[in-house]
Amino acid sequence: MNITDVKVLIKTMIQKKCPVTPMLWGRHGLGKSSAIRQVGDELGYRLLDIRLAQKEAIDITGMLFTFEDKKLGMSVTSAHPPQWFADALKNGKVILFLDEFNMARREVTNATFELVLDRKLNNVPLPDDVFIVCAGNPEDERYDGVTPMSESLIDRLMHIKVTPDVDGWLKWAEKEEINPSLVSFIRATPEALYHNNKLDEKFPVTIKHSERSIARCSEVLKLQLDTELQYECFCGILGAEVATLFVKTIEKENMPVTVKEVYAMKPETKERLKRYRENMRQDLISITVANFIDHANKNPVEATKHLDNVVEFINTLAEESATVVISGTRTIPEWASRFLKDKNIKAKLDTIHEVVKDVKATKKNS
Repeated sequence: MNITDVKVLIKTMIQKKCPVTPMLWGRHGLGKSSAIRQVGDELGYRLLDIRLAQKEAIDITGMLFTFEDKKLGMSVTSAHPPQWFADALKNGKVILFLDEFNMARREVTNATFELVLDRKLNNVPLPDDVFIVCAGNPEDERYDGVTPMSESLIDRLMHIKVTPDVDGWLKWAEKEEINPSLVSFIRATPEALYHNNKLDEKFPVTIKHSERSIARCSEVLKLQLDTELQYECFCGILGAEVATLFVKTIEKENMPVTVKEVYAMKPETKERLKRYRENMRQDLISITVANFIDHANKNPVEATKHLDNVVEFINTLAEESATVVISGTRTIPEWASRFLKDKNIKAKLDTIHEVVKDVKATKKNS
């Protein structure tokens, strides 16, 4: 994901108060921190930049102290919140940027667990207008002092691989009034902006999906991102293989049921039609109904071979759609009589009849 797309993603996540914590991976000089700062400026959010490589665990969890708990009748421990956490609690509208994440010592990254997953510290929740972003460098020979992340920590984050963005840099350079000769040079020779390194082709971490990460995808779906951005987010939560399977499922869920599927009427087709009804996807149902009526009337002999499944199809539909199917296929021999023998279809027709009668009576009285 290039820097321009990263900004779009982070901005959308902040605006929709998405609780998922993104982890930006990329070599130095890509503009990760600058991009986050720019998003903050655009949205009126302050940036609290915390370099974890320079911190101790106590800088994250706060200083312990003891006090007498009168209700419990004993001395207990608690923790003073660190300054940055108190600032975020009191003032809000903050992007909490945990940079150099995987260059911190293991006890420091462990101290962030509650923060990045539950948006809490010592069981004190962050306000909705505080957004957390993590960033780190690839775990390879170019960077000293990198601490491999545990599977449990990897599973708590949405991993985004940041790639060079020449167009984004050119726009930034013009805005920042970088010398025009340099801007012209990069525009003419874009490969000069970044040194190509084969190490950057590898995804920075190995992702092993879990029940927790599957559930986290629900928050990404709420963002309503474009297809490519959404797919990269799923890859960063589930891994590429599972994300690809999931995206194919989503694509199918946004397609109308085909005539062939109606004739087969498998259990999964019935479930899809029920979901479309529950999710108010009348647009998809209407397409299926129209295509089915057209095909049945043009191919009545073939359609009649599947009449039992057609009855199942009609029973899965709401009353209005079922009536449209029955009305649209009324010229096919024996279909109408077969429909009327089914008590569920007859009940749907009776419901429509009562509604029409009530509407006519209301109009007459008015």
